[in-house]
Amino acid sequence: MIYTELAQDTIYKIISTLEKGGGSELDRAVDEALRNLVTGFNTDQGLLWLILGDRLTVTSGFSMQGDSRPLAGLSLDAQQGTSLVLNFLSLGNSAIEVDRASSDWGALLKVSQDFDSQLVVALKARGLFQGFLTLQSRNERQWSADERSTLEKVAALLAVIISYDFDVQRIEQSSKAGHSAT
Repeated sequence: MIYTELAQDTIYKIISTLEKGGGSELDRAVDEALRNLVTGFNTDQGLLWLILGDRLTVTSGFSMQGDSRPLAGLSLDAQQGTSLVLNFLSLGNSAIEVDRASSDWGALLKVSQDFDSQLVVALKARGLFQGFLTLQSRNERQWSADERSTLEKVAALLAVIISYDFDVQRIEQSSKAGHSAT
């Protein structure tokens, strides 16, 4: 399995950020990964969509326009999110390209008229779907095999880290609930 230079650099930055420790390091690691991917691919914006409860929500983003969290907090309701996830999973691919002609995807991802193409990669860890990592471009473009591979590898690492972080939070909450009951 070959990792592109950008994949190696992004993974290194994620790990370096996490090694610093602290609860907010995951957010910084995701932001660093998005920044590195957007600038490395010379695209316009990167977003991390996660399933939070019954909604699909943008939790992190980086835009070349300078806003580090361009759409953070944007959510799709349960019906839209479920439709998007099922549509994606039915395709059987770990990455897909979305353009203006992909009307279902454009509407569901709330792509503004400014973006002509996207590369969408699933975040999956331990067989569980967690969300999407997306890169968006204002210009029409074909995403190369190396770009797809890079985004897939970074998404795989982020999915494992996010899954681990979720498990730690759940254990901490369970522990706190156990202590307050005694």
